[in-house]
Amino acid sequence: MGTLVLRVVVLAVLLLADHRLAEAQGFEIDLASAATDAGRASVNPGTHVVTFSNLLPGRAYSLSIQHHSLPPEPLPASVIPRGLASATERAMMETCPAVSKAIADLLAATAETHVAALSAAIQTALDQGCADQAIVVRARAILARTTRSMTVTIKEGEEVEIRLWRDATAESQPAAQWTLVLTGPARGQWVTTYGFSFAKNGDERYYAKSVENGQFSIAEEREIDSATLVPSIFFTWQSRKNELKNWSIGPTVGLGVTDASPAVFAGLGIAFNRNIGLVLGGSMLKETRLAGQYTKDQVISEALTPDQLHTKVWRPVLSVSVTLRLDGNPFGGEENEPTPAPAAPPTPAPATTAKPTPVVSGVGNVETNRESAASAFSFSSAGYRLSYTEAGDLEKSSAATRDRLLSAVSGVTDVFIMSHGWWNSAADADCRYRQLADGLRSRIPQDLQPTIKPVIVGIYWPSVIFPTQSGDCAPVVRVPTGAEAMVQGSFRNDLSAWAEAAFPAASRLTSFEADRLRVVELFNKERLGERLTRVETIELMTILDRWRRATPNADATASDGAAEEMFLSDPVSITDEWLGATNRGPAEKFSLAKILDFGNAFTFWTMKTRAGVVGSRGVYDLVKAIRERGGDSVRIHLIGHSFGGRLVAAAVGGRGPASLNQVDSLIMLEGAFSHFAFSTADQIKRFGFPGDKNGAFEPVVASLSTATPAVRGWMAAMFSAGDLPNQVLYPVASRIKGSDREGLKVLRYGSIGASGFQGPPARLLRLDGLTEAAAAAAFSDRATRLVNVDGSNVVMNHSDLIHDQVFDTIWAAVQAASVAPR
Repeated sequence: MGTLVLRVVVLAVLLLADHRLAEAQGFEIDLASAATDAGRASVNPGTHVVTFSNLLPGRAYSLSIQHHSLPPEPLPASVIPRGLASATERAMMETCPAVSKAIADLLAATAETHVAALSAAIQTALDQGCADQAIVVRARAILARTTRSMTVTIKEGEEVEIRLWRDATAESQPAAQWTLVLTGPARGQWVTTYGFSFAKNGDERYYAKSVENGQFSIAEEREIDSATLVPSIFFTWQSRKNELKNWSIGPTVGLGVTDASPAVFAGLGIAFNRNIGLVLGGSMLKETRLAGQYTKDQVISEALTPDQLHTKVWRPVLSVSVTLRLDGNPFGGEENEPTPAPAAPPTPAPATTAKPTPVVSGVGNVETNRESAASAFSFSSAGYRLSYTEAGDLEKSSAATRDRLLSAVSGVTDVFIMSHGWWNSAADADCRYRQLADGLRSRIPQDLQPTIKPVIVGIYWPSVIFPTQSGDCAPVVRVPTGAEAMVQGSFRNDLSAWAEAAFPAASRLTSFEADRLRVVELFNKERLGERLTRVETIELMTILDRWRRATPNADATASDGAAEEMFLSDPVSITDEWLGATNRGPAEKFSLAKILDFGNAFTFWTMKTRAGVVGSRGVYDLVKAIRERGGDSVRIHLIGHSFGGRLVAAAVGGRGPASLNQVDSLIMLEGAFSHFAFSTADQIKRFGFPGDKNGAFEPVVASLSTATPAVRGWMAAMFSAGDLPNQVLYPVASRIKGSDREGLKVLRYGSIGASGFQGPPARLLRLDGLTEAAAAAAFSDRATRLVNVDGSNVVMNHSDLIHDQVFDTIWAAVQAASVAPR
């Protein structure tokens, strides 16, 4: 027995495993190949990138994604919009004819097999030279549309089918379809271990004791082993999430044999690296008892054998088992050879049209001498992800990540903190952060590369869009919005999901389920053509207001600029003002019923307020901790998109003038908050708007002229005429206040993403035709530390941020901060 135990221990030590995460994968569907099954692949759980290449930029495609492990409910079919031929584009045809003809040929193409050659023709024409920058930008944009990427999240035990199709493009080119199936791993596995179980020995043994006159008395044996040792085999459920942990716990069942009798075990297994463990639980063992026809001290006439005196009965007992994971059954005898571990099932290789590629891929080429800095600009592999609640508190699950970040700060030169705006899921936020990190990696300035040691932080906060709007990182293969989506019948389910995701605190109220059903009923009633009465509208507003106020710190932030925040008065007043404003005729162009506009506006302004709460509390504390840990030598750069612009501004502004944080650059991309947020009351009055309040973040600007400025470098605000949410949805406040046209040129309710900083002095930088020299010049004059970045001819919509000019602008601000006085 001693030799066997020694062998078991040695084998266990040799088998201790070191597991590593498998690298995530990306997949490409090449539309130029035959329209058929694009392949199958087994992947790890998480978010993966699927890239469609050789798309016809002048044609429409539809997308379906089905998660087969759940009740099949595919997302609405998605559409890649076909190319437009506007009057401006037609005018472009008169200059740079070679480029213009190549563009026209690609837009008119009818088969994906032609895309590669026609794209090459455009690039050749561009290489020959074109002085019209607008045509060059147009050509590059069309080339970019021939390849599109999207993210798909796969869970354990789930199979996802991605199907892309298009209608016929010509009589000779019928409809086509491409399908890729990705299969996630099993949720877990049963792990087999061997060991010994220890249970209290409950045997009762008797013998025939000789007494006088040749008689015998049934007497009980006094010396019986106190414990039973049972060789056993165990089966423990190992969930996949515990595979990489040193310690894991799982339900366990087992079988054993003692004295040729079986034993059954059930309990909880605790294992170290799956190889050494304990099982605590109960057992069913056969124990020895006196046969039923006999009793203790009974006098019998013959000397009965033990087999005649005893019987076996099943009894439950508590047990403790010691287990080892071996490569064979140690109880099989010396002739037992180790059983080879079953080979893992081969991963089906994707077809040639679905080639596995690394998920992290740069935008453009990165020179060899930049590789060391570039490796740090991979959010997928090196990013720190921190999640915050709607009340602005750090999620408990992110505490360890924050601690690791603070530990790393002392060894870096720059900390980039990024915040998303509207989103639907963590995958959408991840998409935005990967895009920004990849773009920055591709444009690292040569003279900055040798010294920069950066880390990237992604902020996640519950900012949820209304179902009829698009999110921050909607891919070009996108979900239909507005009336188009509602025709497909998804509105009711989407609205129900929106309610729970947008108001986590309210979802825990006992009244929430009934309220949610009523909200869905009221919104859906209007959608189907039946106008809500005033009483019904007040009821709807009352429920929404209750949900908003259930969030801690819901009203913690003040108005940004010249206007009061929407939806802060009582539900009756809000309803009457809204109905009165819409009856006068809206200035905005909405295609949906007015009550759905109301839902959009309510969500928009609720999430805008929430951004201020998260920024001024949780992220403010993070920035302060980074500054304290890293000291003056660490440069901190805040980059926020949409509502994320307000979040990062609040992370600097804090909770008042006396609590300003100090960062090195503040960059707001299409910021969804007031363009007067950084203005004084006098500056606002110059536009003809009454009031005596400064903008919420005016102290940040005021500090720039002091010895301890809140921003040691520059502040940048990128805006675009093509940003419809900022151009249209933000000023919807006028429909309640009725005064959005009070200024001659500047809206009272305008946003920073529509017109940049208004009030304080600011330099103007245009993205179209931007050169590195122009970007550097914009961030060189310390007398004017605010820069308005006009992206109207480059940034075509609210989330259209992935452009070299955008990344060059960010780097110009970073470089300027690197030489700013400390």
